Parts: sequence; structure tokens; C-alpha cells
Amino acid sequence: MTRLHVALFVLLLVAVAVVGSDAPGQPSFAANPAEDCGTPRWSEAMAVFHAADRYMSSHYPSVYGGAQVRRLVGDWALVVVLPKVPADRAALILRWAPGQGWRIVGGPGTAFPPEARPAGMPPEVLEATVDCGNA
Repeated sequence: MTRLHVALFVLLLVAVAVVGSDAPGQPSFAANPAEDCGTPRWSEAMAVFHAADRYMSSHYPSVYGGAQVRRLVGDWALVVVLPKVPADRAALILRWAPGQGWRIVGGPGTAFPPEARPAGMPPEVLEATVDCGNA
């Protein structure tokens, strides 16, 4: 083998190690999420945003800096909460309840392990977070 072959082989091993180490784990909302979804109806996103905004403004006014709707799956929603101060982002899980509107059913938190997830929530709600029609 020539030096070129060895160098290419080593480069291939490094690439496989880097890509292979990116195995899916628990989603964390502390990092910047990807933005790759189709935008839902604006009215749905705004209703979710306002429910999360009211909740965070009343419960955590000293640290709450804003919210972004990240995913809508049926009657479930994921909202990323932005702090006023340098800190990790957190997330809220909301669910639509007929006659009550969007209600917070989980969070705020930076991760939701299976045992902490609301019953009946589809796993797609917590898949790679996406931007879904923020105000």
C-alpha cells in the first residue's frame, strides 16, 4: 500500500467513527434545534405559542424570555422556551383539550426520558426538534 492508500484508509476510519458516534439519544432542548419541518397553519402555531407564553409569563416571569413552537403532531405540541439570561433552553409539552384549548402537560425541562413523558404522547413530538411557524 502506498502512503496515499494509508492516508485515505485512516481518513475513512475517522469519518466512520465520527458519523457512527452520532447515535440518537434523548433529545435535549438546550442546544439549537434543527429547522426542517413543514409549517403548520399559522393559527395553530399562534394558539400554541400564546398558551405557552401565558404559562411561562405567569409561572416564571423573572427568567422567561420567549417561546418558539417547534413541533405540532395531532393534538400535541412542543415549545422551546428561551431564557432571559444565559442558560439552557427548556421545553414545554402541550396537548389540545376540547373546550379547554392548549394545556401544558409536561415541562419545562431540557429532556424528557420515557418515564417522564405524558401518557399517550406520540414519540414524534420529541423527535429532532423543528421550527413550526413561530411568531
